[in-house]
Amino acid sequence: MLKLSSVIGVCSAALIGVAAQAGVNIEYGQEYEEAYLQSCERGNSARACSCSMEALEEKVGFTRFAEEVDRYRDDFLEDSTLAVMATDLVATCEAGLRASEQ
Repeated sequence: MLKLSSVIGVCSAALIGVAAQAGVNIEYGQEYEEAYLQSCERGNSARACSCSMEALEEKVGFTRFAEEVDRYRDDFLEDSTLAVMATDLVATCEAGLRASEQ
């Protein structure tokens, strides 16, 4: 039993380490992503919003993105310091999606 507990403990620690290196933001969870998508989808396609969200997270990091979404919520695309970048990424994603459908 002690051996099994040790194995489980080591595996759990390894998974947490991998998640931390992958940039998973435990503090904000997935709520900031849902908030961004709700805000973005008011005037854009869901696919373009998902695409732009992934690009934003990659460009500025999960933590900064989450902080900005948490701060501005519904007004993210209008008032955030990332608004211009986000709007440009949504437009780029929309254009890419249209091109791939043709």
